[in-house]
Amino acid sequence: MTFAMTRFSMQALRAGIRGLFFLTAGWMILLPLQADFSVATYNIMVPKLYQPYRLCYDLSAKKMDDLARAVRPHDLVGLQEVVTLAFPFLLLDQPALLEQRMPEHKVFWFSNVSGYQYSMGNASCSRFRVLGGRNETLPSLREDSEPRRVLILKVEAEGRPLYFCVTHLSYIKEEAWVQAQALTRMMGRLDLPVILVGDCNVTPDSREYGLLSAVLADAGARRPFPTFDSARPTKRIDYCFYSEKCLELLSCGLLAGTPCDLSDHLGLTARFRWR
Repeated sequence: MTFAMTRFSMQALRAGIRGLFFLTAGWMILLPLQADFSVATYNIMVPKLYQPYRLCYDLSAKKMDDLARAVRPHDLVGLQEVVTLAFPFLLLDQPALLEQRMPEHKVFWFSNVSGYQYSMGNASCSRFRVLGGRNETLPSLREDSEPRRVLILKVEAEGRPLYFCVTHLSYIKEEAWVQAQALTRMMGRLDLPVILVGDCNVTPDSREYGLLSAVLADAGARRPFPTFDSARPTKRIDYCFYSEKCLELLSCGLLAGTPCDLSDHLGLTARFRWR
């Protein structure tokens, strides 16, 4: 009798373990995997007439080939100083060239500066579905100052909405300060998690950085990399800020695979997943 009950108990235990295993496996199949996604930011530098030795490369499609090869693996890409030129002897449309080379991304570009047959601005490339977007103006202190803006895209990143923002602050310290204040207020009003990337033209010891890092976490703070200038980088002025409560930072580093003469900046990358 005791032997039969023990045998029955063992069979019941084995059946229970098998049932628990299949139940757990079923839940693992049904539950979605927590996928991660990557972000890149890069100031690709406008062509400069006082550097004629660079112009052939800066104005060529090869520059866009090199750029697309480097940023294409990333899901969200923010670019600064993206230009279009429409001279009788020269046509250059960097946003269109980039979109041709990255068909899986949607490229958005808004002009910050417009002159005679010349425009320059920020660009955003998204592999994710775009839910909306706008280009907000940042304040300036002088009428002749270069206009600065922030490009805000609302995207669905791995099933959840977030704002992907691209900006380029002034190199004039007084203007960078008022722009950082406006940008901080703007980011604080957004009703979804935020990733803010761009060339901020300020170092981590600046008051502008203090403002921005008080609202959003700095992806490069754990392991800082200087990003300017590309030949001998000594300053960190390019950043990726993010909503730390909603996003977990997995890694941050320099953008790989770019020729040093593509820009006077180094690109920055970060990888996230939802918490």
